[in-house]
Amino acid sequence: MKIASKWSFPQLIDLSASEPSLSVQQATQVLPNNLCFTLNSVSNRLRRILQIIHWYHKTDLAYNDNQDGQQFNLSLIGAYLLLICSEEDAFWLLLRITLSVNLDDCIEIIDQIMAKCCPLFEALLRKHDIEFKLIASIWF
Repeated sequence: MKIASKWSFPQLIDLSASEPSLSVQQATQVLPNNLCFTLNSVSNRLRRILQIIHWYHKTDLAYNDNQDGQQFNLSLIGAYLLLICSEEDAFWLLLRITLSVNLDDCIEIIDQIMAKCCPLFEALLRKHDIEFKLIASIWF
C-alpha cells in the first residue's frame, strides 16, 4: 500500500508535527454515530493522518492552498479507512487517493451513477438546465 516516498511513516509524523489538523471535537464529529470515533485514540489517529496529508501536499510543488476545503471529505474517507486498516495503511491509502483522483473523472462517474440510480433527480437538473458538474465540484 505504501507509495514511493523518501520518508517512512514515523518520519512523516515527526516532519508534520507543527502542521494544523482537526480539533478533537471535529475529529469525533466525522462519524458521530460510530463508537470507535468516541475514543480519543481513534480520533487522534484520524487527526494525525490528516495532518501528514496536509503537510505532504504543502511540500508538493503542485500544492494549491485552496484545497483546505477538502478537509471534511478527506476526514470522512480517512475515518472509514481507519475502521478497516491500521493507521499507517490508512495514511498511505488516503495519500494515494489524494494524489491520483482526477476531479473531472470523479464527477463524470458520479453523474453516470446518478443517471442510473436517480433518474428523477437527473431529469429535474436537466429540466432546469443545471449542470451536475457545477454542483458536484464543491464536494471535492
